[in-house]
Amino acid sequence: MFLHEDAFEALPLKPDVRHLVTDHLKSKVQGIILGLVLAGHRVVAMAQHKQFKSHPQDICVLVNFIMSSSSLRTAEAWTPVCLPHFHNAAFAYAYVSFFEDSDVAVVFLSSMDEADQFYAISQHAHHLKNMLVSTNTLSQIESAILQTPVELRSGLSADANRDLPDNQLALLLDRVIHFAYFVPATSQVFSSAVSPAYRDKARRKMLFR
Repeated sequence: MFLHEDAFEALPLKPDVRHLVTDHLKSKVQGIILGLVLAGHRVVAMAQHKQFKSHPQDICVLVNFIMSSSSLRTAEAWTPVCLPHFHNAAFAYAYVSFFEDSDVAVVFLSSMDEADQFYAISQHAHHLKNMLVSTNTLSQIESAILQTPVELRSGLSADANRDLPDNQLALLLDRVIHFAYFVPATSQVFSSAVSPAYRDKARRKMLFR
Protein backbone atom coordinates (compact mmCIF):
# COMPACT_ATOMS: atom_id res chain seq x y z
CA MET A 1 0.00 0.00 0.00
CA PHE A 2 1.29 3.47 -0.87
CA LEU A 3 2.19 5.33 2.32
CA HIS A 4 0.23 8.54 2.45
CA GLU A 5 -1.35 9.76 5.66
CA ASP A 6 -4.50 11.04 3.94
CA ALA A 7 -5.12 8.38 1.30
CA PHE A 8 -5.67 4.69 0.63
CA GLU A 9 -4.99 2.88 -2.61
CA ALA A 10 -7.88 1.65 -4.74
CA LEU A 11 -7.72 -1.28 -7.16
CA PRO A 12 -7.89 -0.08 -10.79
CA LEU A 13 -11.20 -1.45 -12.03
CA LYS A 14 -13.93 -0.69 -14.55
CA PRO A 15 -16.48 1.77 -13.07
CA ASP A 16 -19.48 -0.49 -13.72
CA VAL A 17 -17.81 -3.36 -11.85
CA ARG A 18 -16.97 -1.13 -8.89
CA HIS A 19 -20.51 0.30 -8.81
CA LEU A 20 -21.98 -3.21 -8.76
CA VAL A 21 -19.85 -4.20 -5.77
CA THR A 22 -20.58 -0.94 -3.96
CA ASP A 23 -24.34 -1.36 -4.39
CA HIS A 24 -24.26 -4.88 -2.92
CA LEU A 25 -22.07 -3.80 0.00
CA LYS A 26 -24.86 -1.58 1.29
CA SER A 27 -26.68 -3.22 4.16
CA LYS A 28 -29.62 -2.57 6.43
CA VAL A 29 -28.06 -4.60 9.24
CA GLN A 30 -28.12 -2.40 12.34
CA GLY A 31 -24.72 -1.29 13.58
CA ILE A 32 -22.79 -1.59 10.32
CA ILE A 33 -20.90 1.62 9.72
CA LEU A 34 -18.61 0.55 6.88
CA GLY A 35 -18.38 -2.19 4.26
CA LEU A 36 -15.34 -2.99 2.14
CA VAL A 37 -14.19 -5.44 -0.48
CA LEU A 38 -10.41 -5.73 -0.44
CA ALA A 39 -7.99 -7.06 -3.02
CA GLY A 40 -4.76 -7.47 -1.15
CA HIS A 41 -3.81 -4.04 0.20
CA ARG A 42 -6.04 -2.25 -2.29
CA VAL A 43 -9.69 -1.32 -1.89
CA VAL A 44 -12.11 -2.62 -4.53
CA ALA A 45 -15.19 -0.84 -3.22
CA MET A 46 -16.45 0.84 -0.07
CA ALA A 47 -19.87 1.74 1.31
CA GLN A 48 -20.41 3.58 4.56
CA HIS A 49 -23.34 4.59 6.74
CA LYS A 50 -24.59 8.07 5.91
CA GLN A 51 -23.91 9.21 9.50
CA PHE A 52 -20.35 7.85 9.49
CA LYS A 53 -17.37 9.47 7.79
CA SER A 54 -14.36 7.18 7.53
CA HIS A 55 -10.87 8.60 7.78
CA PRO A 56 -8.26 7.36 5.26
CA GLN A 57 -5.81 6.62 8.10
CA ASP A 58 -8.38 4.28 9.65
CA ILE A 59 -8.85 2.54 6.30
CA CYS A 60 -5.07 2.03 6.01
CA VAL A 61 -4.83 0.69 9.57
CA LEU A 62 -7.74 -1.69 9.00
CA VAL A 63 -6.41 -2.96 5.65
CA ASN A 64 -2.89 -3.53 6.97
CA PHE A 65 -4.22 -5.28 10.08
CA ILE A 66 -6.33 -7.66 8.00
CA MET A 67 -3.72 -8.41 5.35
CA SER A 68 -0.92 -9.01 7.89
CA SER A 69 -2.89 -11.55 9.95
CA SER A 70 -2.83 -15.09 8.54
CA SER A 71 -5.37 -16.28 11.13
CA LEU A 72 -8.07 -14.07 9.59
CA ARG A 73 -7.81 -16.05 6.33
CA THR A 74 -8.78 -19.44 7.72
CA ALA A 75 -12.47 -18.79 8.48
CA GLU A 76 -15.01 -16.06 9.12
CA ALA A 77 -13.53 -13.75 11.74
CA TRP A 78 -15.03 -11.30 14.22
CA THR A 79 -12.42 -9.18 15.93
CA PRO A 80 -12.14 -5.88 17.80
CA VAL A 81 -10.05 -3.22 16.08
CA CYS A 82 -8.66 0.03 17.40
CA LEU A 83 -8.93 2.82 14.82
CA PRO A 84 -7.34 6.17 15.72
CA HIS A 85 -10.05 8.35 14.21
CA PHE A 86 -13.10 6.20 15.00
CA HIS A 87 -13.20 6.58 18.78
CA ASN A 88 -10.41 7.31 21.23
CA ALA A 89 -11.96 5.21 23.99
CA ALA A 90 -13.77 2.37 22.24
CA PHE A 91 -13.26 -0.48 19.79
CA ALA A 92 -14.98 -1.07 16.49
CA TYR A 93 -15.67 -4.68 15.49
CA ALA A 94 -14.59 -6.10 12.16
CA TYR A 95 -16.17 -9.01 10.32
CA VAL A 96 -13.65 -10.50 7.86
CA SER A 97 -14.21 -13.26 5.31
CA PHE A 98 -11.73 -14.19 2.57
CA PHE A 99 -12.50 -16.13 -0.56
CA GLU A 100 -10.68 -19.46 -0.48
CA ASP A 101 -7.11 -19.29 -1.85
CA SER A 102 -7.57 -15.63 -2.70
CA ASP A 103 -6.46 -12.18 -1.54
CA VAL A 104 -10.03 -10.92 -1.99
CA ALA A 105 -11.87 -10.32 1.27
CA VAL A 106 -15.25 -9.01 2.39
CA VAL A 107 -15.06 -6.74 5.44
CA PHE A 108 -17.75 -5.09 7.53
CA LEU A 109 -17.09 -2.71 10.40
CA SER A 110 -19.63 -2.52 13.20
CA SER A 111 -20.08 -0.27 16.21
CA MET A 112 -21.84 -3.11 18.07
CA ASP A 113 -20.45 -6.31 19.58
CA GLU A 114 -23.67 -8.20 20.38
CA ALA A 115 -23.69 -11.92 19.54
CA ASP A 116 -26.49 -11.56 16.99
CA GLN A 117 -24.46 -8.96 15.10
CA PHE A 118 -21.94 -11.48 13.78
CA TYR A 119 -24.62 -13.78 12.40
CA ALA A 120 -26.57 -10.98 10.74
CA ILE A 121 -23.44 -9.65 9.05
CA SER A 122 -22.33 -13.16 8.10
CA GLN A 123 -25.60 -13.75 6.25
CA HIS A 124 -25.24 -10.51 4.33
CA ALA A 125 -21.61 -11.31 3.51
CA HIS A 126 -22.57 -14.72 2.12
CA HIS A 127 -25.10 -13.10 -0.22
CA LEU A 128 -22.44 -10.63 -1.36
CA LYS A 129 -19.84 -13.34 -1.96
CA ASN A 130 -22.31 -15.45 -3.92
CA MET A 131 -23.10 -12.43 -6.09
CA LEU A 132 -19.42 -11.78 -6.78
CA VAL A 133 -18.99 -15.36 -7.96
CA SER A 134 -22.23 -15.71 -9.96
CA THR A 135 -21.72 -12.45 -11.88
CA ASN A 136 -18.05 -13.25 -12.66
CA THR A 137 -17.08 -10.13 -10.69
CA LEU A 138 -14.63 -12.08 -8.52
CA SER A 139 -12.76 -13.23 -11.63
CA GLN A 140 -12.55 -9.63 -12.87
CA ILE A 141 -11.20 -8.49 -9.50
CA GLU A 142 -8.56 -11.24 -9.44
CA SER A 143 -7.59 -10.39 -13.01
CA ALA A 144 -7.15 -6.75 -11.98
CA ILE A 145 -4.91 -7.84 -9.09
CA LEU A 146 -2.58 -9.59 -11.55
CA GLN A 147 -2.32 -6.39 -13.60
CA THR A 148 -1.52 -4.20 -10.60
CA PRO A 149 0.57 -2.14 -10.10
CA VAL A 150 0.04 -0.87 -13.63
CA GLU A 151 3.00 -0.78 -15.99
CA LEU A 152 3.47 2.71 -17.43
CA ARG A 153 3.73 1.41 -21.00
CA SER A 154 0.51 -0.60 -20.74
CA GLY A 155 -1.49 2.51 -21.63
CA LEU A 156 0.19 2.91 -25.00
CA SER A 157 -1.82 1.95 -28.06
CA ALA A 158 -0.74 -0.82 -30.41
CA ASP A 159 0.05 1.80 -33.07
CA ALA A 160 2.33 3.64 -30.67
CA ASN A 161 4.22 0.47 -29.83
CA ARG A 162 5.09 -0.17 -33.45
CA ASP A 163 7.27 2.92 -33.71
CA LEU A 164 8.52 3.82 -30.24
CA PRO A 165 11.47 6.05 -31.30
CA ASP A 166 9.07 8.45 -33.00
CA ASN A 167 6.48 8.38 -30.25
CA GLN A 168 6.92 11.25 -27.82
CA LEU A 169 4.75 9.64 -25.15
CA ALA A 170 6.83 6.48 -25.17
CA LEU A 171 10.04 8.50 -24.96
CA LEU A 172 8.63 10.42 -22.00
CA LEU A 173 7.55 7.25 -20.19
CA ASP A 174 11.01 5.76 -20.69
CA ARG A 175 12.29 8.47 -18.35
CA VAL A 176 9.67 7.95 -15.64
CA ILE A 177 10.83 5.62 -12.88
CA HIS A 178 7.68 5.65 -10.76
CA PHE A 179 4.75 7.95 -10.12
CA ALA A 180 1.89 8.37 -7.68
CA TYR A 181 -1.30 10.39 -8.14
CA PHE A 182 -3.31 11.62 -5.15
CA VAL A 183 -7.01 12.50 -5.45
CA PRO A 184 -7.96 14.64 -2.42
CA ALA A 185 -11.70 14.52 -3.16
CA THR A 186 -11.82 10.72 -2.70
CA SER A 187 -8.80 10.29 -0.40
CA GLN A 188 -7.38 7.83 -2.91
CA VAL A 189 -3.93 7.41 -4.37
CA PHE A 190 -2.81 5.59 -7.50
CA SER A 191 0.79 4.46 -7.99
CA SER A 192 2.51 2.80 -10.92
CA ALA A 193 4.93 -0.08 -11.06
CA VAL A 194 8.58 0.84 -10.68
CA SER A 195 10.53 0.99 -13.94
CA PRO A 196 12.17 -2.39 -14.76
CA ALA A 197 15.63 -0.85 -14.52
CA TYR A 198 15.02 -0.18 -10.80
CA ARG A 199 13.48 -3.48 -9.72
CA ASP A 200 16.62 -5.15 -8.40
CA LYS A 201 17.13 -4.76 -4.66
CA ALA A 202 20.17 -2.48 -4.79
CA ARG A 203 18.73 0.07 -7.25
CA ARG A 204 15.34 0.07 -5.55
CA LYS A 205 17.00 0.78 -2.20
CA MET A 206 18.94 3.64 -3.78
CA LEU A 207 15.75 5.04 -5.34
CA PHE A 208 13.67 5.18 -2.16
CA ARG A 209 16.38 6.47 0.19
